[in-house]
Amino acid sequence: MKKIVLLFLLVIIGCSSSGNIPISKSLEKLLRADYNDNGFVIFEDPETEDYVQYALEEKGLLLVWPYFSDYPGHQTADIDKVKDILNKFSFSEDLDNKPVDRNYIVNMNSGEYIYDSDTAFPGIYAMCGTDVQMLESLTIEFFKEIYGFSEIERLKTQLVLENW
Repeated sequence: MKKIVLLFLLVIIGCSSSGNIPISKSLEKLLRADYNDNGFVIFEDPETEDYVQYALEEKGLLLVWPYFSDYPGHQTADIDKVKDILNKFSFSEDLDNKPVDRNYIVNMNSGEYIYDSDTAFPGIYAMCGTDVQMLESLTIEFFKEIYGFSEIERLKTQLVLENW
């Protein structure tokens, strides 16, 4: 259920690879793919299943942080922490109050994020761009600050590309 938000953004019918692939290598591999391949990567703590996920879009990687009222790390207080971390990394919140749909989300500029609480898939969506070093640092920061997890080398990685 917690990863169901990807169904909103992606149709998965392809291949995947998983394991303990370094964050930067997974991000680089995903960014080399064609955005039409509907790719995404999930970094996950193998014990708790806490995760950070990115979808491949035309403008780079899109952070997809779903809101679940009953799942630790994805509750109201955690959404505020996610916003704080994004702001720390110089992201700016889109407060346009326009109707939010997939088209609106994927056309945000790099460095923008939006908290959408009104759709079937509420959460934070942040257009992160293509800077692998920043994305790796951001991912590590999420694991440390949101989940209290610092054994980054133990993260399980799932990389999926539709036409891989």
